[in-house]
Order: sequence, then C-alpha cells, then structure tokens
Amino acid sequence: MQGTVQRKTKHLVLRRYTMDDVDILYKTFGKNKAMYRYSGWNPFQTLSMTNESIQKYIACYNDPTFYGWQWCQPKND
Repeated sequence: MQGTVQRKTKHLVLRRYTMDDVDILYKTFGKNKAMYRYSGWNPFQTLSMTNESIQKYIACYNDPTFYGWQWCQPKND
C-alpha cells in the first residue's frame, strides 16, 4: 500500500493537503450550503473546522492505508 501519493494527469492533480489549502477550502466549500445538502457532512463549515480537518488529514499521511487528496488543475509548465 502506498497511501496518499500524488497522481497527475493532463487535466487533474490529486495531491496531499497542506495548511495552505485551509482558506480556499473554507471559501469554496465551507460557505456553500449545498456541501452539506449533497454530501451529508461539511468538515469545512467554519474556518476553525477547516483548519482542524486539514491538520487531521496531514497527521494521517504516515499511515499507508490512508487516502485523502486535494484536487487541483495542473499548472502550465
């Protein structure tokens, strides 16, 4: 098992979360009422919850059975 390792295609990057992701996750998903409506949970509902959620994800990256990715578009090289 490899756990959460980066995966990259021409159109998508799956990577590990970083603390730099907190603000964008809160702004994109935390403030979006549909997040809870369609997923049943929202770990990004407040800035504090977002910070705590990302810290938990990061702490799990040493576990080879943990999979938790942040997705983004690849940067143009």
